[in-house]
Amino acid sequence: MAGLPKLRALLLAVAGVGALRSAPSRFANRGSAASARKRILPVLRPEGGAPALMPVPGLKRRLRYALSGAAQVAFVGDLKKYGACVRLLDDGTGVVCDVALAEVADDGSAAAIVAGCEDLDARVAIGRTAKEFPYTAVECGPCADDEAPREDDPLAPYDVVDGLGSVEDEREKCFGVLKRTLELCDRIDGALGAVDGLGEPLPEGEYRRMLTRLEAARAACLDEDAFLDGAAAAADRERRERRFSFAMLALVDAPDGVASNCVRSRSAARRYAAVARHAGPLYKELAAIASLMAAAAGKRPPRPAPSDAPLAFAALRPGRRVSYWWSEDLGWASGTVKATPASESVTIDFDAPEGDVEVRHLPLLSADRARWKLLPL
Repeated sequence: MAGLPKLRALLLAVAGVGALRSAPSRFANRGSAASARKRILPVLRPEGGAPALMPVPGLKRRLRYALSGAAQVAFVGDLKKYGACVRLLDDGTGVVCDVALAEVADDGSAAAIVAGCEDLDARVAIGRTAKEFPYTAVECGPCADDEAPREDDPLAPYDVVDGLGSVEDEREKCFGVLKRTLELCDRIDGALGAVDGLGEPLPEGEYRRMLTRLEAARAACLDEDAFLDGAAAAADRERRERRFSFAMLALVDAPDGVASNCVRSRSAARRYAAVARHAGPLYKELAAIASLMAAAAGKRPPRPAPSDAPLAFAALRPGRRVSYWWSEDLGWASGTVKATPASESVTIDFDAPEGDVEVRHLPLLSADRARWKLLPL
C-alpha cells in the first residue's frame, strides 16, 4: 500500500524512542540528569559548516558527531571526567548530551563521539565560561519554561495563525492527535513488532506498546503532588508540563528546524501546539488510508464509471456527495465537493475517521472520468 512506506519512514524511527522510557549510558555518567543543579560541562562543537543534528530531550536515538583538531581531541580525552557535554543553542541555552561512545583517530588528528539526550530535563541555561583552553567549558544550570508567553519566542509567530490556548488545552489537543495517530498506525500495520528477538509472537505490536507508554506519560504529567502548594506547586506543574511536551516532541521525531525551535521555546503550550501541527498532516493521511481500507471489504462496483460523465460533472456543486474508485484493493471512497468545479477538475474532501478529511484535486472530466459517480441526494 502506498501509504505504508511513509508511515514507516515517519514513525518506525520512534518505535524505540526514549521519551517514554530511558536506558543507562555506556559511560555510566551522571549525564543530563545533573541538569537540575549547576554544573561545569565541556561544549560540543561539531566540525564543518553545516548544522549538526539537533539533540532533543527524551530522544533515545544516538547521534554521531565528528570532531577535528587538537582541541577537540583533548575534549574527547576529558569526557570521562565530565561524564557529559553540552550542545549550545543561540539563545543562551543548551542541551546536555550523554556520551555513549568516544573515539580518537590513531594519528590523534580527529575524533568522534556518539551521544544521546534521553533525559527530559536536558535543556539547561548557560552561565559563565569556566574554561577556554584547549576547549570551552561552561556552567550549566536549570532552565524552566516561562509562565507568560514571550514575544521573542521562536514559536510565537504561529500564535497568529493557529491561535494559542492554555497549556492544558494545547496538551490535550497534542495528546489527542498523537493518540489517534498511533491508533491508526495500529489498525493499518498492527503486526509490526509483534514478535520478539527469538521470533516468538507477542500479545501486541509496537504501535500498541507506544500508545500504552504515551498514556502512562500523560498520567505522570497529570499526577500532582497533593503536599505541595504555592510556588512549590507551580514549579512542580511547570516541570511536569515541560517534560511531557518534550516527550511528545521526541515521539514524533520532528525535523531539526522544528526540533530546534521547540527546544529553544520557553512555552510548553507552544511546544504542544508545534508537535500537533507537525503530526496533523500525517494523521489525516493515515485516516484517509484507514477509511479506504474499511470501505474496501466487499464493496466492488457493478461498473467503474457514471453512465454520462459530462452530465454528472455538470451536476457537481459545493456540498454534493460523490464516490471515487480509488483502487482495486481499496474500492470506493466517498467525499464531498469542496468548491465549484473549474475546467475539468474538482476538489473533494474525502471522508475520514474522527471528522477529519483528506483533500484531493481530481480530473473527473478527463483522466479520471471513468472512476467516479454521484451519490443520491
